[in-house]
Amino acid sequence: MREVYRKLDRRAKVIRELPKDLCPENKVTPQLAARKSLGLHPEVLILDECQEAYSHPEHGKEFGRLATAIVKRGPALGIILLLATQRPDAASLPTGISANIGIRCCLRVMDQTANDMVLGTSSYKRGIRATEFATKDKGIGYLAGHADDVQVARSCYIDAVAADAIGRRARQTGGQRHGPGARRHGRRYGHCRTCGLVRQSRTTTTPGALISCAGFRPPPASFH
Repeated sequence: MREVYRKLDRRAKVIRELPKDLCPENKVTPQLAARKSLGLHPEVLILDECQEAYSHPEHGKEFGRLATAIVKRGPALGIILLLATQRPDAASLPTGISANIGIRCCLRVMDQTANDMVLGTSSYKRGIRATEFATKDKGIGYLAGHADDVQVARSCYIDAVAADAIGRRARQTGGQRHGPGARRHGRRYGHCRTCGLVRQSRTTTTPGALISCAGFRPPPASFH
């Protein structure tokens, strides 16, 4: 968290020194992020069960201060903080953070209070009720802040086996970026619609196409 916090000032300094015609709004754009020399590529910090950090007897207060700064300043600088908790109340998530979270996703919850904690006051009364999701609706929830209206969204279901595979792929690629349909050594690669991994297509595919694992085989370890 301290390392990510230090990056805020470095990125802000880079942006301040850029000419106005290149960065008129003083924030990271896709064009700036694509310029590797600037070091403004997107960075995402994911904290699961974040209440454990905020309630830590020794580091909790500092953690909350750093996280608040990242939530407020990070998006304009290309740094995104993702926080996950089972109950985002004041005890597990400081109000300075929860008040500045722009995009929220609420999976199945058990009562109106928990529903409104995530999706906002009176969401339940307006018919936005994550309490109505069934046990079988894994990965399905209400997504607020991403569009004008609250949406029902579904994420990829990733179990422990798939998580291990994703981790291995991340280590193999060494953090290198690649897009759907990227060609390496004359082969065509794309993202699997099921697990999200980058795989080699057995047949020629349209760049950006999503195909199930049945249509792919794993890329070589040297792929990056």
